[in-house]
Amino acid sequence: MLYLEYRTIFYVLWIVTCNCVVLLLLDLSSTFNRVDHEILIHHLRSRLDIKGKALDWLRSYLTNRSQFGNIDGVTSETHSMTCWVRQGSALGPILYLLYTSPLADILRRHNMLFHFYADDTQLYTSFTCSDEHDLSSTAQRIEDCLADIRTWMLLNKLKLNEDKTDSWLFILAIAHRQCFP
Repeated sequence: MLYLEYRTIFYVLWIVTCNCVVLLLLDLSSTFNRVDHEILIHHLRSRLDIKGKALDWLRSYLTNRSQFGNIDGVTSETHSMTCWVRQGSALGPILYLLYTSPLADILRRHNMLFHFYADDTQLYTSFTCSDEHDLSSTAQRIEDCLADIRTWMLLNKLKLNEDKTDSWLFILAIAHRQCFP
C-alpha cells in the first residue's frame, strides 16, 4: 500500500511538471520508543494549544509508567518510562505524528512535498531534467533540508537512520520523450 501511495504521487508530480522527481524515504530508528514526554507535552501546549483537562488527560496517559521484563520466572528491575508511546495502541501513532509535526515546517521551508504515515516519512521534489543548474540547486536544497531535519531530530531525541534512508530519482523514458522531443 505504501508503495502505491508514493508511486501515485510520483506519477502525478511527473505528469504535471514534466520534470524528474526525487523521492526520499526517511528511516527513523526506534521512533515510538524515543518520544520524550516533556517535549510532546510542550508541542501539544505550544503548537496545538491543547490545555486544561485535555492536556491533563494526555499527561496522565504518559506519566507514571514503568516496565520490566520476565523470562522463565526471572524478573528484571522496574524502569520508569519517560520516552515512549505505545506503537500498537490507537493513540500511539497519533501522539507520534503530533510529536513530529514540526518537521512539516522544516519541509515547507525547503519547498519539499511530503507525506507522513505513522513513522514513515516520504519527501518529494522535482527539477527540470535538462537543466544542470536546477539539478544542482535541487541537490543543495535537499542537503540543506536533511541537515535541518538532522538538527531538529537531535534536539528532539530522535535519530535518522542514514544507512536505511533511501533516495530515488524517477525518469520515465516514454514520458521523457513527450516532455523533451
